[in-house]
Amino acid sequence: MAKERDEEAGAVFSESWRKIHAVVLRIPRGRVMTYGQVALAAGLPGAARLVGYAMRGLGGRVPWHRVLGQRRSGIAQVSIKEPLTGTEQRLRLEREGVRFSPSGGVDLERHGHRPTAARAKTNRAPKRAPARVLTGAPTRQTPRAASKAKKRRN
Repeated sequence: MAKERDEEAGAVFSESWRKIHAVVLRIPRGRVMTYGQVALAAGLPGAARLVGYAMRGLGGRVPWHRVLGQRRSGIAQVSIKEPLTGTEQRLRLEREGVRFSPSGGVDLERHGHRPTAARAKTNRAPKRAPARVLTGAPTRQTPRAASKAKKRRN
């Protein structure tokens, strides 16, 4: 039983990594995406941390250096804490023509990649239709509700 759950979890995890891999491979040279944007484009909204784990796990098989952390709206930054790898990421991006501000930010308006095919796919439930108001015979009230309604009318 436990083995089946492990295999099932592995299949879901692998499927997520495949989706992330496909999105990151489509980021062109000189463009970047944030971890959150990659997650959203892969159909995994709210899974930015999973994208980070996938980047580390997939290593050199993907252009990992094109995925950055979001500093604030419209600005991304190198979020790798390890100094050598963080510097390597910045140097790779600079070689591709990505410009960094003096504070280390990257303007997403200028260098951000917006995928077209997988734009904003989410796993959210569809919006519900508004509740219909039923007409006809009044519903039966509890004695307490009836007395409250009577007091409100008076």
